[in-house]
Amino acid sequence: MTKPYTILTDNGAGAFGLPSIEDISDKVISTDDAGNPVRISDLTEAERQAIGIAALTVEDTAGYTPGAASEALSASGVARTYPGKTLIPVTVGQVQAEAERRITAGTTISGVQFKCDDQSTNRLEGMHGRFVRAEAASESYSATFRTESGAEVTITSAAQAQAILDAAIDYVALILSKSAALQAMDPIPQDYTDNRYWSV
Repeated sequence: MTKPYTILTDNGAGAFGLPSIEDISDKVISTDDAGNPVRISDLTEAERQAIGIAALTVEDTAGYTPGAASEALSASGVARTYPGKTLIPVTVGQVQAEAERRITAGTTISGVQFKCDDQSTNRLEGMHGRFVRAEAASESYSATFRTESGAEVTITSAAQAQAILDAAIDYVALILSKSAALQAMDPIPQDYTDNRYWSV
């Protein structure tokens, strides 16, 4: 039976500098509509990848220990192989998807969580433009809105709107830079979603 695994550490904690692994096949991660447990082993490979579980499978786990492993490239170069198992590498597309997820989730600006996707930054740009026009016409203007996180924000000047917009744009640039660095790694780390690859 093929069983899903996940890498616990990519720091060479296993023998021969290999990652250590853990069998998580039977881990319950959710329940279905009827209240029955949903285990990792119930998911398809695509579903496992979507929630960040490495596509690591073992055909025969009997007697397997990380210390018994040795590493080699598969003949196709598509996967790293160990005795009885194949580790499918992370793709550039997966890294790009993680970058987009982080951009959409956004960052904290002046204590408030702001989404930084295109729609959100376009709204901020439009708001900034409105403040610029109001100030040029000596018109009193303010804007109050709630973020997706539920925080109420009131903007009263073009400078304030510009500061929020600049911070959002800077965050997007940071995430894209971190994404590019990950994409350039060979192989891309299996734990590419870890915050240490994306922080300042």
